[in-house]
Amino acid sequence: MKGLMKGIAWLLGIVVVVIIAAAVALPLYFDPNEQKERIVGLVKEQTGRDLQLSGDIRLSVFPWLGLEMEGVTLGNAPGFGEEPFAATREVKVRVQLLPLLRKELRMDTITIEGLELNLVRNDKGRTNWDDLLPKEGAGKAPGKEAAAGKGGQPAGAPPAGLAALALGGIDISDAAVKWEDRKAGVRYRLTKVAVRSGEVAPKKPVDLDLSFDFESSKPALKGHVELGGKVMADLEGKRYSIGGLSLRSSLTGEELPGGKADVELAGNLDLDLKQQTAVVNDMVLRTAGAEVRGRLKAGRILEPVRQLKGSLAVEVKDSATLLGIAGQPELAKTLKALRAEVELDGDTSRLVVQPLDVEATVVPAEKAAPEKVRLSGRLDLDLGRQSADLSGLTVQGLGIEASGNLKAVGIKGKQPRFAGRIQTAPFNLREVLKKLGQKVPETADPKALTRFSVSTDFAGSSNRLGLEKLQAMLDQSTLKGQLAVNGFKQPAVDFTLAIDAIDADRYLPPRKEGAAPPPSPEAAAAGAAAALPVEQLRALRARGELTIGKLKINNLKLKNIRLKVDARDGRIHVPVTAQLYEGSYQGDIHIDATGKVPQLKVATTLKGVQAEPLLTDLTGKARLRGTGDFRADLTTAGSEPGALKRNLNGKMSFIFRNGAIKGFNLGKFLRQIDTFKKTGSLSVAPEEETDFTELTGNPVVKNGVVYLDDLRAKSPAIRIAGKGTLADLPRNLIDYTVEAVVTDTSRGQGGKELERLHGLKVPIRISGPLQDPKIAPDIAGLALKGVQKEVGKQLGKALGVEGAGEASPEEVVKKKLLDVLGGGKESAPAQQTAPAGEPAPAPVDTPASPDQPAPRQAPAAPEKAVKDLLKKLF
Repeated sequence: MKGLMKGIAWLLGIVVVVIIAAAVALPLYFDPNEQKERIVGLVKEQTGRDLQLSGDIRLSVFPWLGLEMEGVTLGNAPGFGEEPFAATREVKVRVQLLPLLRKELRMDTITIEGLELNLVRNDKGRTNWDDLLPKEGAGKAPGKEAAAGKGGQPAGAPPAGLAALALGGIDISDAAVKWEDRKAGVRYRLTKVAVRSGEVAPKKPVDLDLSFDFESSKPALKGHVELGGKVMADLEGKRYSIGGLSLRSSLTGEELPGGKADVELAGNLDLDLKQQTAVVNDMVLRTAGAEVRGRLKAGRILEPVRQLKGSLAVEVKDSATLLGIAGQPELAKTLKALRAEVELDGDTSRLVVQPLDVEATVVPAEKAAPEKVRLSGRLDLDLGRQSADLSGLTVQGLGIEASGNLKAVGIKGKQPRFAGRIQTAPFNLREVLKKLGQKVPETADPKALTRFSVSTDFAGSSNRLGLEKLQAMLDQSTLKGQLAVNGFKQPAVDFTLAIDAIDADRYLPPRKEGAAPPPSPEAAAAGAAAALPVEQLRALRARGELTIGKLKINNLKLKNIRLKVDARDGRIHVPVTAQLYEGSYQGDIHIDATGKVPQLKVATTLKGVQAEPLLTDLTGKARLRGTGDFRADLTTAGSEPGALKRNLNGKMSFIFRNGAIKGFNLGKFLRQIDTFKKTGSLSVAPEEETDFTELTGNPVVKNGVVYLDDLRAKSPAIRIAGKGTLADLPRNLIDYTVEAVVTDTSRGQGGKELERLHGLKVPIRISGPLQDPKIAPDIAGLALKGVQKEVGKQLGKALGVEGAGEASPEEVVKKKLLDVLGGGKESAPAQQTAPAGEPAPAPVDTPASPDQPAPRQAPAAPEKAVKDLLKKLF
C-alpha cells in the first residue's frame, strides 16, 4: 500500500512537470496570430457576420491561461447598415491553469477598454442581435431531454464537469452604448461608461460601481448617472440583491420642470426571478428639496400586470426649490412645507392608497402665522379603466372642516371627466378671511358673515364645471340651485339660483350721518354697470335666473323677486319683477358695451304701490301718501356714475290717487291769510298734510336734469299745478315751485271759510337736496302779490285810473301813460257806450254833474303829460 501511494505521487509529479513544461514551451512554438483566418472563418460560419482582428493576439499559459486581443470588430446584421455591431480597442481574459485540473474555473479580472456597442431595432420590430440568440428548441433532445441541456444537465447549469466558477472582477472603461429604436422613433446614447466590480463568485456579494453619461431624444434629456452597491447573484436560484444601493443622477432638459433635476436614491434591493418578486427596503429618495422614505414590494414582475405593496413617507421641508422647478415660485410664499404618508396595495393596473394622509404648512397671508392644512382619505386607481376614486375625503385647516368624495374617468386621456360631492361644516367666514389676509368687509351688522357653510354635487371636465344640488347658508339665509361654467378661457355661466330670504342691509357698510339715501333700482343698475370694467362687460357670457323670496335692501322690503340675466358679446339684458308695498315692480335693463362707451337703457313700471311706507323705509320720512303708478323709459351712456347722470335722457310718468302731500296743510294756510296780513306770520305744523284725490305728472329728463311742466293735483277745494326743474341729478338738487288755486269752497279742507278766497293763487316752494327737500309756501312771493295789489289800488286812486283795485302797479302806470299820451290802445274812445243797465257817459262839452268826474280835457302835449304824471307820483 505504501508503495502504491508512493507510485501515485511520482505519477502526479510527472504530470505537473509535463504541464509546466508545456506551458513554457507552448508560447514558444505556437503563434495565435496565425489562427486569425481560422477564427474569422469560424465566426462567419456560426453567425454569418464579419469579424475583424486588426491588432495582435497575445497568449500566455502559466500560471494563467491568458488571451489579449486588440482591434476587435464584429460586423452588423444584414439590413442594419455598415456601422459595426460591436468594436473594442482591447480585451484581456485570463484563467488560472491548475484549478482547471480540479474542474474549477478561476478567472482573473476581465478587462475591456473602448467598447462601442450599437443596438438597433428597425421599423418592423427586428433587432440587430436577434440572429445571435439561440433558436427556440435548439440543443434540446426529444422527450425528457427537452427540458435539459447536454448530458441531462438542467438548463442554465454550468457546463458538465465544471465544479465551480470564480471571476476576479470586471473592468470596463471608456465604453459607449447606442440604442436606436426606429419603430418608436427614439434614440438613447451612453458614453464614458465605466463598470468596475470586485471578485465575482456564486452566492457571494460583489462590490459594483457603474457610471455613465447619457443622452435621449424622447424625452430630450442629458445627464450623468453613478450607481454603486454590493451585488449578490444566485444563478441557480435566480436570486439577486443589491445592498447599500446608492444612485446619484444629474439631469438637464427643457422638458424637466425648471430644466434641471438632481436625484439621489439609496436602499436595498432583493430580486427573486423564480418567485417573481422585487423588494426595496430602507428606500430614501431625495430630489428638489423633497425626501421620500419607505418600503416597496413588487410581485409578478415578469408578467404584464405586476403587484405592488408598500408604504411611503414624503417630506418637503422647504418648498421653494420644488415649486421653483414646477414653475410655481410664487406659490412658495404660501406653501412652506409638505408632509404625506401613504400605504399602497394593488398592482400596476389597480392600486389602492389607504390611508392617504397629507399635511401642508401654509402661510396664508404676509406676516400671518403658519397654519396646518390636513387632507386624508382613500384613493383607488384603476389604470385599466382609467379611473380614480377618492373617497372618505376630509380637509381641515384655516378654521374650515370639509368632507366629500371625487371620482374621475379618462384620467390618461385628453378629456378627463370628474364628479363628486363636497360639504363643509359651518364656519366663521370673518375669521377665515382674516387668516387668508383678506380685508373683512365693514358691515352694518358686526355679527354678519360669522356663519357660512356650503354643500354641492359637482361634475365636469378639463373645460367645464357644473354644480348640482347646491346649497349654501350665510347666517340666516339659504341659497339653493345649480350653476355651470362652460369654457374656462372664455367662461359662459348658466345658473338657476333661489334665496329664501336675506337682509342685505346687514352686509352693506354702515350708513354715515348726512349720507345720500340709497339709489333707485335704475340708478343702482347704472352704478353697477359703471363699476364693472368695460372689458369684463364685453367678455361676460351668462344666462340664468335668480329668485329671492324676501329681500331687505336699503331698508326697502321686497318679495317674490325674479331676476333674469342674458349676457353675451357685450350685450346684457336683465329683466326684473318683484312685489313691494302692496304693489308690483317690473324693470327691464339693457347694457350695450360693444362700443367705446357703454350704453344703458332702463324701462321701469310700478303699479299700485303705497307711497308712504315705501318712502318712509327708503328715506326715513315720507312727503307723500297715496297709491301710485310710475313708469320710466330712460337712456344714458358712460363708464362712471357722473357721466351716467349727465347723459341721462328719457320720459317718465306718474299718478297717485287718494293721498296727501305731507308736511304742509294748504287749507289751513289759506284760512290764515288774514292773520298773515296783520302779523306776517303763520302757524303751520310740519306733521299736517294737504289731501288730494289725484296727483299726476309726466317728467322729461334732458342731460341729467328732470323737468316737470305738467304737475297736476286735485282736491275738493284746491287745484295744484307745477312747472319747472324737478331734479338736477348731477348737482343732486331740487328747486321746484307749485302753485295752488282755491276753487270749489263748498267741500274739502276749509269749506265755507275759503269762499272769500275763491280764485286765490298760492305758490309753494320745494327746494334743497334731493334726499331731503324742504316744502313750504313761497311767503315772499305771496307777500309780494299782496303788496302789489295794495300798491296798485292806491296808485290807481292817485292817478285817477278807474278799475285799478286788482291791477299791479306796472299795469296802473301803463294804463295811465296810455291815457295821458292819448295814443294807446287802452285809451278810452271819445264816445263810449255804457254797459246795459248803466247810464251812458256824458258828452265832453256837457257840464258834469256833481257826482260825475270832470269832463275829459283835450290831450296835452306828451312832454307836459309826462311831467304832470311824475308830479303826481312823487
